[in-house]
Amino acid sequence: MADLDGLKRINDEYGHTAGDTAIRIVAEALKKCCHEDTLCVRFGGDEMLAVIKSMYDKKRMCEEIRNYLKEYNNLSGMPYTVAASIGVIHARGKEILHFENL
Repeated sequence: MADLDGLKRINDEYGHTAGDTAIRIVAEALKKCCHEDTLCVRFGGDEMLAVIKSMYDKKRMCEEIRNYLKEYNNLSGMPYTVAASIGVIHARGKEILHFENL
């Protein structure tokens, strides 16, 4: 799960178009850093969720997302930084039958 950091501030200071762009960039980062068969969805206003059905190097994925966002920020020329808090949980079998348990 990736949660866009500072969306309210971006919206308030730079407008909702900038906020929408920040949401899109975090979503792109998540999608590009996961397997092709990963289900990536917007889970809330500024939260993205990836359901990965195979084993994956969690640390590597988080690092790839951070690098994607860092590269975007370096090239964008925007006066704000797009960043995300990332959480990863591994579950299998019956643990994944109830989303609330995750």
